[in-house]
Amino acid sequence: LLEAYDLAVDAGCEMKVIATIGKSDVDYLNPNYEVAKEVDWDEDIDLFSTYDCPIMLVDEFITDAYDWRLTTRILNRINDTGSLSGLVTAFPSRTTDLLADNLDMDLFDFYMIPLNSLSYMMDINAFNASQRQEFVDRLLALNKKVIATGVLAAGVLKPKEAFSFLKSVDYVDAISIG
Repeated sequence: LLEAYDLAVDAGCEMKVIATIGKSDVDYLNPNYEVAKEVDWDEDIDLFSTYDCPIMLVDEFITDAYDWRLTTRILNRINDTGSLSGLVTAFPSRTTDLLADNLDMDLFDFYMIPLNSLSYMMDINAFNASQRQEFVDRLLALNKKVIATGVLAAGVLKPKEAFSFLKSVDYVDAISIG
């Protein structure tokens, strides 16, 4: 991926990198969060610091391990590079509930969460109007820029359906696809 980025930039394309820090080979179906925490995240930060990388996000397997000291160290290290920092979570409801009591909220600017009309790959059993509003209220209380991911619900939703839902959402600042 980075080789393709370098080739595109060399060909004159203007591009920026939004990096995931601490990406590991952890099994998504049976994640071992302790193994995920051992990844060389410092090396990732050094690597992406050499690119035009305005935002670096802590990988979900580190965020969702709820090791707040480690997460704080990583966010501080990202912030020291001059990049904006953020968190990725696979558990938007649970993690949102835990953040304010466990992490200095001034350490990060972005929050990437799975979000789609089916609540697929989210830790929310249903996503009816009242549950949606309750979740949105908790999310907005964080005062972070929200990046939506998983918007196509792993292909269950057609793009038109997914974006019809997203057009009704006023709290998402960016969307990640792919």
